[in-house]
Amino acid sequence: MADLYASEPRHKIARVSEVLQSQLLQPININPVQPQFAESNLNIYKGAGPASPSYNEYNPLFNRNQVSLQASGVIGQKGIWGNEVAVNAIYDRLSVSLGQFYYASDGFRTNNDQTKEIYNVFAQGMLSYQTSLQFEARYTDHQYGDLPLLYDPNWYYGDQRQTDRIRYFRGGLHHSFAPGHDVILNVSYNNDDYRAHIHIPPVIDPGNLTFDLLSDVDDDPKGYLAETQYLFRSNLFRAIVGGGYADIRSTFSDNTQLTGLIDGFPIFVDQSQSSMDYDIHHWNVYAYTHTTYPWNVIWTLGVSADWWNDTLSDLRRDQVNPKLGVIWNPTASTTLRAAAFRVMKREMVSYQTVEPTQVAGFNQFFDEPAGTDYWRYGVGLDQKILSNLFSGVELSKRDLTVPWSVSTGTGAYDYHEASWEEQLARVYLYWALNPMVALTTEYRYERFKRNPDFPGVESFHTVDTHRVPLGVNFYHPSGLIAQFRATYVYQDGDFIDRDKTWTTPPFDNQYTSWSDNFWVCDALLGYRLPKRFGLISVEAKNIFNQGFHFQDTDPANPSITPDRLIVGRITLNF
Repeated sequence: MADLYASEPRHKIARVSEVLQSQLLQPININPVQPQFAESNLNIYKGAGPASPSYNEYNPLFNRNQVSLQASGVIGQKGIWGNEVAVNAIYDRLSVSLGQFYYASDGFRTNNDQTKEIYNVFAQGMLSYQTSLQFEARYTDHQYGDLPLLYDPNWYYGDQRQTDRIRYFRGGLHHSFAPGHDVILNVSYNNDDYRAHIHIPPVIDPGNLTFDLLSDVDDDPKGYLAETQYLFRSNLFRAIVGGGYADIRSTFSDNTQLTGLIDGFPIFVDQSQSSMDYDIHHWNVYAYTHTTYPWNVIWTLGVSADWWNDTLSDLRRDQVNPKLGVIWNPTASTTLRAAAFRVMKREMVSYQTVEPTQVAGFNQFFDEPAGTDYWRYGVGLDQKILSNLFSGVELSKRDLTVPWSVSTGTGAYDYHEASWEEQLARVYLYWALNPMVALTTEYRYERFKRNPDFPGVESFHTVDTHRVPLGVNFYHPSGLIAQFRATYVYQDGDFIDRDKTWTTPPFDNQYTSWSDNFWVCDALLGYRLPKRFGLISVEAKNIFNQGFHFQDTDPANPSITPDRLIVGRITLNF
């Protein structure tokens, strides 16, 4: 599931959670623990980082005592270079994995550079054939400028710098009482050290007064998470019951200097310092049941409950969340899916959870502010037309209530709730012409509508995006691989104009309407080395250097490069 979610937009919590769940339930093996797989916010354009093959792509079906090494590297334009190395060993009832990841890029514009380093250690031991223990430690160092791609490429902060250093430790237990009866326990600690230097360029008000804002922010959240889960499996019935507790504490400080100028001459300088301690507590419990009745229908019935308390805002939310899903196979070639469920976005220590990530194939977890309450409704159809021809359609909607705050200027905050809406649609057609050639086409539609006074970090009121990717994939028995994709994009919406933006709402008159349509073409040529020794590839993104205006709705995992980008990658396995 993690491999599938890696290619889906806005599925980062689901992806890293599926990695965690697979690790807790896995037997002793030689699979590498790739450092990048557990990171939710890589901020790397798809295809521009070190290769991320499937866990089992280069690994044997059966285990034996051995040591293996898997390494990948990337080099390309825009100062891109990086590597990932995983050394894995297995000896009887013990397996160990050591991993290192590095990525650097100059970016596609001024102050779009970044460097990211990840180091991890993973160990798993079997106490008996029923019980296993595991331990994981990870360190991340991320230094970067202004990374998100906004609709106007000229809207960015030229001297904004950020540093994020994270220390993460996790312990896990898996015990099988009997076939079909399993218990897992996961305990983790996350220590984050975040620093930001933010300079908002001068903004001129209607009275010709210019405001210049400089801010230095420090935040050091420390979080604890404990989760447990019981899994029951039989032929006609499955159940997942669990719960957890999270406690996150931090001291947030902000040093701000606001300068007012007229015709370039300062008329006042206002300096302020604030420091606040906050503590977030969150309890959750859940139960999911999957019942097969009749033989071709799977019913998902569930419920979760959350108790969330933020001492900084003095906000408390207690909420019960029903879950309903159904998967019906009227024929062997047809699958109908439908779901309706409620979720409260909880504060997450490391974006990972052992709670099920989907209901009837519809993702539950998205990255909104903590305390967000939303309903999601979805329906989908997957159809196997021929043995080599597959199609499907999926429609979904989310209605969100998002908490947000604005400073009163006295060290306190006013808290509000904003209504957001999302509509998603997807139609796909996959055709395997023969064992060597496959054709793909899709239509994706996204509509986001947000309260104009709280547009989120992406800074838009409304945005409609239409995407039509057309792809052809070629795989030769000799190991040669060739891929080509042309994607048509049409997008329009109302976006915050940073030339007009003030520091506090309302923002009603600070939006600019834009629309654009364009084609982006990507190509890849690669060779799979004999005897599964690895893969060598060269990839070109945005081949024709197409310029455009585009607002990425998943800024932490960008998909479209604004300039031509050519990268070479190599993956080796020993």
